[in-house]
Amino acid sequence: MINLAGVLRRAARPAAWMGAMLFVAGCTANIVNPRIPPDGGTSDFNTAYVQGCDSGFHDAGWDGWEALYYKDAVTYARSDDYRKGWDLGHNGCYEYGMAHPRPESDHGGGAHGV
Repeated sequence: MINLAGVLRRAARPAAWMGAMLFVAGCTANIVNPRIPPDGGTSDFNTAYVQGCDSGFHDAGWDGWEALYYKDAVTYARSDDYRKGWDLGHNGCYEYGMAHPRPESDHGGGAHGV
């Protein structure tokens, strides 16, 4: 007689390991430094991306980013590249900052810790 429960347990082990490995690989493949602008941006875009990112961490309440909020309102109003870069950097780093809160006692990071 075949032990159906034993057969099912043995068959499920490789599937469980494969699922766990895919999960870990997927998590590590998506870890990037949110302060690095995407490739192919203009100088205005890249500058604005970094300024927007710092401002996003500021708005997310990260300790050490209190004085780093900056948006050039004139350039933001006139330049599509600057506006797109600032918005993308701000939104991405704000979301990252909210998803990865930093404890107030972590004073080692600041603008250089990400």
